[in-house]
Amino acid sequence: MHTRLASPPYPEIMTNRLGELWHNLGLLAGKIGNETGSPAYLTQAVEAFTNALKERKREIVPLEWAAIQNNLGNVLSVLGQRSGKEAYLTQAVDAYNNALRERKRDIVPLDWAMTQNNLGEVLQVLSERTEDEAYLTQAIDAYNNALKEYKGDIVPLQWAGTQNNLGNVLKILGELKQSTILLHQAKQYYIEALAVLEEHQAMAYVYGVNSNIARVNSLLEAYSSPVNP
Repeated sequence: MHTRLASPPYPEIMTNRLGELWHNLGLLAGKIGNETGSPAYLTQAVEAFTNALKERKREIVPLEWAAIQNNLGNVLSVLGQRSGKEAYLTQAVDAYNNALRERKRDIVPLDWAMTQNNLGEVLQVLSERTEDEAYLTQAIDAYNNALKEYKGDIVPLQWAGTQNNLGNVLKILGELKQSTILLHQAKQYYIEALAVLEEHQAMAYVYGVNSNIARVNSLLEAYSSPVNP
């Protein structure tokens, strides 16, 4: 008499667990790669997140799928910045845009804002690598979107970080166009960010914002001189 082995009663549970394991592996490898600068760990993170997406389907767990896409974008952005390869950066843009297909403002507003800020950051890097101003315009749109939900009285440090990022883009544009109007706008964003950072004693970031203000002041002085009317 032959005994038939029963099939696993809940195969979707195994799929969910496998997807979770891949996602956790991606987070760990990405953390190590980010801290050590190891491209090997960062590449492993990309592979792990890609495998996690095969298990965690958008139509079944849309918000978890979006979280994996966001984390994939984070690792690809770091890889692109460290390797100098534009392809990684454009793949990061794609991953963030995928995440935003499910991270909707009316459902998960803070997650939506976080991904918008992440998108702005990688678009800014792309603009610097490609010298394409269109990426700067897109970065401004993304940062402004993030600020719609990153409220200063709710998430002050995230708000200040995005204000600083927006100031950076306007500073770059102001320098490219030698526009004192854009530079004054950048300075205002920096000043507002600085006030909140100092209030919350986030001193690790205060120095950087002060440096940004000093750079803008230097540019304003140069462009306001008789040789730069």
